[in-house]
This record gives sequence, C-alpha cells and structure tokens, in this order.
Amino acid sequence: MKNRCSYKQYKAFCSGIYFFNKSLKYSTHPPIGWVSNNLFFKDPRMSLRLSVLLFISLSALYSCSTISKKDCFKDMKELGLLQGRQGSPVKYTDDLRNVCMGRNPSIDLEAYEKGFYQGWMEYCLPNRAFEMGKRSDRYFSFCPAERESMFREKYLIGKHVFELKDEEEELKERLEELKPTITTNSADSDEYHKIQKGLEKLRSEIQALEIEGAKNTFKFR
Repeated sequence: MKNRCSYKQYKAFCSGIYFFNKSLKYSTHPPIGWVSNNLFFKDPRMSLRLSVLLFISLSALYSCSTISKKDCFKDMKELGLLQGRQGSPVKYTDDLRNVCMGRNPSIDLEAYEKGFYQGWMEYCLPNRAFEMGKRSDRYFSFCPAERESMFREKYLIGKHVFELKDEEEELKERLEELKPTITTNSADSDEYHKIQKGLEKLRSEIQALEIEGAKNTFKFR
C-alpha cells in the first residue's frame, strides 16, 4: 500500500511538530524528567499539551491515504485486522469507499470496520504493552480511554524490567572480570561477594516485576 498525502495533510503534520518544538523551547513549565521515550512528563500540564500536539500531528500523517487499487479485492475483515493490529489511530473506511466502490461495488466496508476494531482492541492489550516495554520499543498508543491507563502502566513495568536486565548484564560482566583475582586479592573478593548479593536482589526484583506485568490482563471480547 502506498502513502498518498495531500499538501494540506503534510502542512498539518508539520504545524503540529512546529508547535510541539515551540512548546518545549518556551514553556514556563519545562519537563522535569522524560519517561517512556519522551512521551510522558511529571508535569501534567506539559504532558497534556504535548500529547495533544503529538496526536494532532500523527493523526494528520496517518490520515494520508494508504489504500491502493489492489486492496479493493482483499478480504476486508483481514485488511481491517491488519491495520488495527498495527495500532493505527484512524480507520480507512472513507478511503476504501472512494478508491474501491467503482472497481468493486460489492466491497464489504462493514466487515472492514469490524476487523479494524477487533485488531485495535488486540493491539491495546496490556500484555502487549508489557512486552513492548521489555523490548524497549518506542511508546505510541492511540488506545481507547478505558484501556490507555493500564496499557501505559504495563509498558512502564516492562520498560523497568528491560533496564534492570541491562543492569544485570553489567554486573555479570564485572563478576567475570573479578574472578581471576578473588583468591589473591581481598578487595576484589569483597567486591565479588557484594556484587553476588546485589545480583540476587536484582533478580528477585525482576521476577516480581515479571509477575506484576502479567497480572490484570484481559482478552478481547
């Protein structure tokens, strides 16, 4: 599927990014700390402002037509499922109608919409957010309001697991460095045993987060 964006759509996207950057530069309430790849702030006013600007910009870009002539003859439910599972913030019913009705009058737009919403709900599952965080994927969510809070919470838990596992690898490397000298150097021996205890504590924390991240998930209905 090819992207075909109008000049107005690109202009809307660029305007959103411009005001996003301007808000960062001139805000009297600069963000205290970045969380989740710069999308969440400790300052709620800043978070709301930037979230709205980002949503407007990305929605403008997503609204570019991604429907090709070949799509007109695909299984509409499967096409909707695919787009929904990608976390797209908009569906393309109008684009399908404009591009396809002349080529395939029997196109089933209702099936497309059902597939899209099913795929969208599957994308917005908390366990998916948890896995995204564990991979340190960039956070983008256009989930329904009733799912967004848990989706974000699970992502942050997964992101913390990713960070702790990174720390675990560093400690394991340090242990390997100390091994050759722990029998001859008391300072190295003390550090070695201290790191071992720290690793045990770290692994317990990771395990607890893994359990927490797997809780309270729900299946698409």
